[in-house]
Formats: sequence, C-alpha cells, structure tokens
Amino acid sequence: MSDSISEKVFQFFDTHVDPSRPLLLGLSGGSDSICLLHLLCDYQKTKPLDLHLVHVDHGWRDESRAECEKICELACELNLPIHTTRLTPEKYRTNLEAESRDERLEFFSQIATKISAQGIFLAHQLEDQLETVFKRFLEGSNLAYLCGMQSITKIGTLTIFRPLLCIQKKEIIHFLKQRKLSFFEDPSNKDPKFLRAKMREEIFPYLRTSFGKEFQESVLHISQEAKEMRAYFDEKINPYLAAYVPSDLGFLFDFSATFPAADIERRALFRCLGELYGFSFNRRQVELALILIASNAANKWLLVDGKRLFFDRKRLFILEKEESF
Repeated sequence: MSDSISEKVFQFFDTHVDPSRPLLLGLSGGSDSICLLHLLCDYQKTKPLDLHLVHVDHGWRDESRAECEKICELACELNLPIHTTRLTPEKYRTNLEAESRDERLEFFSQIATKISAQGIFLAHQLEDQLETVFKRFLEGSNLAYLCGMQSITKIGTLTIFRPLLCIQKKEIIHFLKQRKLSFFEDPSNKDPKFLRAKMREEIFPYLRTSFGKEFQESVLHISQEAKEMRAYFDEKINPYLAAYVPSDLGFLFDFSATFPAADIERRALFRCLGELYGFSFNRRQVELALILIASNAANKWLLVDGKRLFFDRKRLFILEKEESF
C-alpha cells in the first residue's frame, strides 16, 4: 500500500514540482504531514529539491512548545532548514480556528516570499476533503464551492500544493507503520468544540450508523461534479473578467455592451471578481449587485469586505484607493 502512495504522489511531484525553485512543507508533526515529509525526502533522492520546512506553534496547548522543539530536531536530523513561529490565540476576538488559519497563511506567505519558493505543500488528505465539502454544504455555500479543496490553489501570492487529497487516512497510517515513523497526536483533533473534530468524532459516525452505509463516496462524487461545474462557469465568464480597464484608482468593468444572460453565470462572475480582487460577496450582496447592473442604476455604492464598489449605468468600478474620494 505504501508503494501505491509513493506512486500516486510522485506522479503529482513529477507534474507540478519545479526543482529549480525552493519548496516549503507545512509540517505540523501529525501523521499526514510526517507522511508527506518522508515522501518528499524519498523524491529528493531522485531529483534535487531545495526543501524547507515551516512549522506553526498555534499556542493552544501546553505541549506545543515541546513539539516545536522536536520538529526542529527532526529538521536538523534530515539536514533541512526550518522556519517557525508561535501564534497568539489570546489576542483573537472571534473564531479561534479561522483567525489561526489566517495568521498561519500569512506566515507561510512571508516565508515563501523570503526564499522565493514555488509554493507550499500542505498535507490535507481525503478525509479532510470530505469534512470540507460537508462543512460548506451545511453552511449553504455556493454550489461551485462544494468542490472542496483543490490540489493546487493560490491565495494571494502563495501557491498551495495538496498532493495527498486522493489518499485515504488508513493508507497514510499504513505507510507510517511500515516505516516505524512516529508522529504527534493533537488532542484538539478530537475536541468536539471544534467543528471538524465534531464531524469526525460524532457527526460522521452517527450518519454512518443511521444511514446504514458509507456516504463518503457519494459526497466526494458531488464534490467532483461541483469541480467540473466550477470549471465550466469559470470558462464562460473569463472573457468578462479579462475585459477590464486598469487605472490609478482601481479597475473598471463595462457591462453596458455585454453581460451574462443567465443569473447563474452572473453570480459566478461576481464570485470570481471577489476571488480576484480580495473580497467575498454574501448572497444578499450578490443579488443587490445584479439588480444594480440590470436596472442601469447610476452612482450607487456597495461596500463588500471593506472593498468599495461603484455602480454606474452598467459599469462597475472596483476601487483600490477609496481614500481619493
């Protein structure tokens, strides 16, 4: 089974890794990231890789400082450079998981920029994908987002690679047992106060028992169809995204001559605009934006995620320098 993991993941490496540029690996010390670390070390024997490790001590648990020290020792044993930071959860105001994720990604981006990395490898695997899709479904996400995590994605300037998305957890554990590799067990992964842990430990077992069969394959099938649908709509609306006029103040999109005919394509257009320019529409804002365009409204403002959008006679201005007004 471990050979199967190596074969599948090495195909990903062959396709996407540029050996001429440094690479980062997000190493938590858990089973998934330890597995990916050793797969990368194996691959490093076949092609020269400038591999750097990056570890984030979330500061949630007393043991995390000692774990960080052990990870640094492991990096030293493997002769790999490591970059570490400790988060400050006591300063968070709302969602512990969300704010930790944002701070973690910011650190990854800083290190990637510092070493001119091609991107960062993260060890999300198949069960993580299931949790992501299920969580987004319960939150009522746009259908396109039910595709879950992508094997390659970009957040700001940071490229994220997830080569284990097609690998099951039991395959990873088998790989580690065969090689007698140790890893950390994070108690928060089983703490039901965190939604993902609650799904993993309570909701999914309940559904399997109540439903009477495994539902993972069905959910992931929906995820795959959502991925195909997203790709289809992205292709349909790309010409609208490309037809912009840049200025010192921001970006102008002129929809007076052409605009998607179907509402589902229009919603996809605004979703992609948000992704490109760093803001996220909620449902109400999307519908309001559609009304402003369709009604030929003049001189109307919409504030979305701190970004000011100006609508005027089927034209949309995304303002980057609102202080000029």
